[in-house]
Amino acid sequence: MKLFNGKKKQKMNHFSHLIKKSLFFLLILFNFGFSGQKNVLYAQQTEITTITIKNARQTSYKKSEETGNDLIVLEGSVELTVQKGETTSEISADNINYDRKTEMLYAQGNVQITTKSSASGGETTYASSLLLNTSTNLFFIIYFSMSMFSIA
Repeated sequence: MKLFNGKKKQKMNHFSHLIKKSLFFLLILFNFGFSGQKNVLYAQQTEITTITIKNARQTSYKKSEETGNDLIVLEGSVELTVQKGETTSEISADNINYDRKTEMLYAQGNVQITTKSSASGGETTYASSLLLNTSTNLFFIIYFSMSMFSIA
């Protein structure tokens, strides 16, 4: 006994495929909606990123051997802040390189980053090295530990 003829089976497969695509799309929207990022579905407003060097024993300017881009090289007990919109990241490390063209910041050695925003008290992450995109405030870490605290 045949339950479906060929055309009905094709329509059912097409319908099943559309449902799977729709569910996948909704899952992606759900993840972005609750990931803590604001205005994911709206046009991004350009915000200025401000980097303030609080401390460095030595500062130099070099060309990257890999890309030829201008680098700012900070060495020795480096402390700086990166402010973008309502988010401020305080970073301390032994050494920090900043690529002005790509807006990428690479910190290494005893790295500590504390991220604060108007919505949260703060979160501190410790790492041996860190790569921060200062235009998006997203960072990648290698070997880390984390502690949460709230500022009253």
